[in-house]
Amino acid sequence: GVSDPRVLPPPKKVQTRNHSLEIVVVVPDAQIGHRWDKTHRALRPMHDRRALDVVVQAIEILQPDRVVNQGDFLDLAPWSRHRRPMDVRDTTTPQLREAHWWQSEFVRAAPAATHDYLEGNHEARINKALTDNMPEATTTIPVGQSRSIASLETLLALDSLGVKYH
Repeated sequence: GVSDPRVLPPPKKVQTRNHSLEIVVVVPDAQIGHRWDKTHRALRPMHDRRALDVVVQAIEILQPDRVVNQGDFLDLAPWSRHRRPMDVRDTTTPQLREAHWWQSEFVRAAPAATHDYLEGNHEARINKALTDNMPEATTTIPVGQSRSIASLETLLALDSLGVKYH
């Protein structure tokens, strides 16, 4: 699993708020991704963990009615149609694990909120690559699942978190 990547201390106290307004926290373009170091032994994040930690703290404080992940939460450089340097190969699994962890933190921070994840062009990379090269993967549904092995809902286990993917 992914160790706790937060770098800032948690907020001191969650404040109560006036429920007359709907509060929505929108999380744009985190682009969670990793690169290998020169020895190909250690991964370095390409995303800003401090910024994501601030988002979690804001969610804890605001207790929004809805948290909307605006898409491109994942970078998925290895799935791009563009040139893929060696230092981003074999980084999909770490990206998925860390993205799941951050999504679980958003849910933990505001368990009563509705959590939505909108597909961005980076998330669509997996389905596009498989449709072009291995179309059977886009329609193969694992036993006990309701979605294909290529779906982001399956890859990120979003159902287990109560996060709706759009």
